[in-house]
Amino acid sequence: MADHEVNRGEPLSPEGKEDNEVNTPVQAQEEQATPAAEASEEEVHSEAGSEVPVTELIDRIQTNPSPTLQTLQGLGIQAFFWLQMVWQLLNYLGSKTIVVTKSVVRGLQPKLFVFFQGSRYPYRLQNYTLAGPGVAPVDWIYDADNKVFLSSQVYNSTTDYTTHHFPWLSGEIKYNDLVLYDISDFLEDIKWAGTTRPTPSHVLAAWSLDSGIVLNEKEGLTLHTITEDGSEVNVSLTA
Repeated sequence: MADHEVNRGEPLSPEGKEDNEVNTPVQAQEEQATPAAEASEEEVHSEAGSEVPVTELIDRIQTNPSPTLQTLQGLGIQAFFWLQMVWQLLNYLGSKTIVVTKSVVRGLQPKLFVFFQGSRYPYRLQNYTLAGPGVAPVDWIYDADNKVFLSSQVYNSTTDYTTHHFPWLSGEIKYNDLVLYDISDFLEDIKWAGTTRPTPSHVLAAWSLDSGIVLNEKEGLTLHTITEDGSEVNVSLTA
């Protein structure tokens, strides 16, 4: 036993330590993991483009808003105001379109006017009732587009009718001997259909619709005409 006794208090020689040292399994795993961790850190550094720790990168992502998100938010606000402006513009154009459409429809409708018995003034036919309790009988329907007077019987008839010219070759509106208006061209175009002829007052009212001139009957104006047989006739506008 004395020959094989080992003094535990004496340190082993370096040579003995290297010869007798054995790595445990845990130490082997740590040594294998160390190169892998170093490679992972190198990859993170290369991807980030700078020597910034991973935890710091995570903190920056969580605390700082994304520039792309800020850009999208700004574009969203601008888009909202643009859409609001476009909506207002469309509403404005829509209202104008309605007005223009109504004007076009009115322009396409025939310009018909009604003369009621006892009145020498024309009324827009589409705005008035021609029959009913207390409604004045219709004397004439005047078609301003074709410049023709139609009696109520002719207007309500489904048969063809014959038009007649007035027996005037020329016509002038005078104040005493002063000629105010020459309406010869209008008298040449205007016609009538019925059993009787419209009065000169009806004719002058139709001329007012055509010319846009309303005469003052109280000024003593007269219609000076020359008939087909060459006779001169002065007709008071109050007739």
